[in-house]
Amino acid sequence: MDSFISGLQLIGAFIGVILVIFGAYWSTKWFSKRYNTLSNGKYIRVIERSMLSQDKLLALAKVKDKVYFIAVTGQGVETIDIFKAEEFPQTDDTEPLDFSAVLKSKIISQIPFIKQKGENEEDRKI
Repeated sequence: MDSFISGLQLIGAFIGVILVIFGAYWSTKWFSKRYNTLSNGKYIRVIERSMLSQDKLLALAKVKDKVYFIAVTGQGVETIDIFKAEEFPQTDDTEPLDFSAVLKSKIISQIPFIKQKGENEEDRKI
């Protein structure tokens, strides 16, 4: 009888861990969608941002038919240049990225001795 109860406790703990993992996944997914809608306003949309250091970043912000190239620091925000919106192609934000392909390309770019399929030693010689 004691082994039956300990088995049920083990199964209950396993189900609890699975529920916590799924809850964390779905709450993260919900929060990221909510954050994206909050970070882009009705008239202003951040097209892209790039961190330069801990407190410095460059950003492209679209307002109506203009795109502003801005620098953001701890001391303030400065407009570097202003472009027409037609100079930037429309991107499809709804298409998700293939995480495994992006991860593989980053790993290969960081570790040059990893060979891709079909790559020979003769191809690597310059």
